[in-house]
Amino acid sequence: MVTLTVPTTFVLDPDTEQKIDRLSRLWNVSTVEAVRRSVSVAEKQVSQAEQQAALEALARLQASATLTEADVAAWDRDRREGWDEAFALLEERRNKRMNQSHDPS
Repeated sequence: MVTLTVPTTFVLDPDTEQKIDRLSRLWNVSTVEAVRRSVSVAEKQVSQAEQQAALEALARLQASATLTEADVAAWDRDRREGWDEAFALLEERRNKRMNQSHDPS
């Protein structure tokens, strides 16, 4: 059972009041509980709709991607060459320092 902590007053139109009364009879609960359950169900539906919208946006983004396997391979090759160049330069600098430190002149 939920502990009531926030007293609230609603002014409803007759149609909404009848729907709440119908739900409370159908679920065999108080009208307050029928409102609480209805809000919970509505919130879950909104959350699910937001999740679905996000997934659809991701699907559209993925579908719009224009990278081919050749593009990915070229990028990977360039990336590796870049690292190879950086390591070669680092090794060259390291060797120069070592040679200078061993040079007695």
